[in-house]
Amino acid sequence: MTLHNHSDSSGHLLMDAPGYIKPDLQDLLLTDITAKELRVIAEAMEVDYLGPAAFPGMFPAAGRIWVPNHRLMVTLVCRRQTTKEASACNIIFLIDTGSPTTFLCQEAMEALIGKDSHLPQSLWVEIQSEEAILTHISPKGSHFADVNVLGMDFLAQNRVFPIPNWMKRTFILQ
Repeated sequence: MTLHNHSDSSGHLLMDAPGYIKPDLQDLLLTDITAKELRVIAEAMEVDYLGPAAFPGMFPAAGRIWVPNHRLMVTLVCRRQTTKEASACNIIFLIDTGSPTTFLCQEAMEALIGKDSHLPQSLWVEIQSEEAILTHISPKGSHFADVNVLGMDFLAQNRVFPIPNWMKRTFILQ
């Protein structure tokens, strides 16, 4: 077993937990959801994907079970956590309880920080509430590079979980 030792800016020693997978090394097999498919989903959900939104959003949030692969898709209001005034936008997420981490695709991250800004590997984002979570850019070359993934970190921090209505192919995140 290998532990990765790092020190933070204060000089404290940091160690990754055994079994920890760094966000930039994670990959999820999501070949059915692409940037183009997110636009189709947005139209079906009657949402302006990456368009302006009123912050904060509210829970419960309504989502759709996207067939044929039964993907849990939900639109949440997001804004960059900053000391300056930040605009909010609608971001469509795929909920993946198998992902420990929340990811934003490049296009969504650009919507939050500006297209001309340097793209960071991670960004503190307020999703649906003023409680920020550390999001990571979906790794280039991965099977989900174009997808925004809502991971278990968000679900646990916000104490929410999807409750499906299988007959209507919808769910609520509460």
